[in-house]
Amino acid sequence: MSSVIVQRWGMEPAEKKRILDELGNIPEELYNELVDCFLADIPKKIEQLKTAIQNGNYKSIKAVSHGIKGVSANLRLDKLYELSRELELAGSNNEELAGIEKKFRIFLEAIDSFSFSWGRK
Repeated sequence: MSSVIVQRWGMEPAEKKRILDELGNIPEELYNELVDCFLADIPKKIEQLKTAIQNGNYKSIKAVSHGIKGVSANLRLDKLYELSRELELAGSNNEELAGIEKKFRIFLEAIDSFSFSWGRK
């Protein structure tokens, strides 16, 4: 198995193998492409979330977060999954916007960290 993703993401080889096995033993190159597509699309999703939060549109906060959560789960990006799940629940529960904004900032930091470690800036 190639160690491209291990170098790009800092993931341990055993963890990488577990993810690829869970995904039906897909080729690492395909996984890399899927993550690259996710990262190419995420700026649009971030803008949608930002607008929804600014407008207090809980339905959109929930919907956009749900989409990010699904892709994160499919790619086994556990930290991003958990953070998008928190945003989705906050939107579902009509939490105070200040709390949602705080969760959003934490989510943005995680996306930035992941993007940087993946090799995108």
